[in-house]
Amino acid sequence: MAFSKGVLTEEFRKRRRGLTLGASAPVEMQWTHPLSGARLILTKTDQKPKPVNGSYVVGWHAADDEKTLWYYKNFETREKAVAFFRAHEKTDPPTYNHFKSDPQVNDVYRWEALFREDSPTLKLKQMEDITTRLADIFNMEAPKIIYKPDRRNKVYAEAGLADNTITMRRANLAILIHEFAHLANDQFNKDVWVWHGRGFMRTYLSLMSLFPKLAGDKDPAALAKERKLDIAAERDVPVSRHLKAWLKQHHADAPPNFMPSST
Repeated sequence: MAFSKGVLTEEFRKRRRGLTLGASAPVEMQWTHPLSGARLILTKTDQKPKPVNGSYVVGWHAADDEKTLWYYKNFETREKAVAFFRAHEKTDPPTYNHFKSDPQVNDVYRWEALFREDSPTLKLKQMEDITTRLADIFNMEAPKIIYKPDRRNKVYAEAGLADNTITMRRANLAILIHEFAHLANDQFNKDVWVWHGRGFMRTYLSLMSLFPKLAGDKDPAALAKERKLDIAAERDVPVSRHLKAWLKQHHADAPPNFMPSST
């Protein structure tokens, strides 16, 4: 039985008394949503007072360091709980703000600081050419690039999801790819959960693979692994799967080099 996002949100619409996972509520079954990192959990709780609708629980656990289930359903028997878990496995978590926390944002920024300003500095025309080429791959409308140089601003760039824009204050290539990854993660992955989550990270790294030596001798993917960033598997992210298929179809002999020329 398949569930759409709307139906799933309806199933878990009520915020209930917090249920703490642990010795009195051990995780018996779990499935991790590949884009957001949220986990679908099945547990049997002995916590007092016991839920009036049964001790078996299926609920969503947000992608951060919390150990509390807030959105869940109770069942009288394990059989019913397992059936419900299986029916919702491999669906999307609710779109409540509770599931939109961004726990690794600072880690992502610290990782990116190791290489982003080592990447080439671009002119406006180069930024437009790069984002147009990337948009063509994913059948997206090319974003409007707004260039407002300002090295005093702590926000280096911004992606406008609502109006499909990228505002650049520092014109480094890695920063541009970061912001385009946000647009692709939103439009192509349909990821409405974690802003710098595991789906975004895989999208960002996949796009950077088109730019050999983007960070000189530094390898952003290796640095991300060293920093233990949460990164979705390539097979679980639509952008990465599509890009892999596109490369096989259009550049089977040799990978393309999207690095901009100096002119």
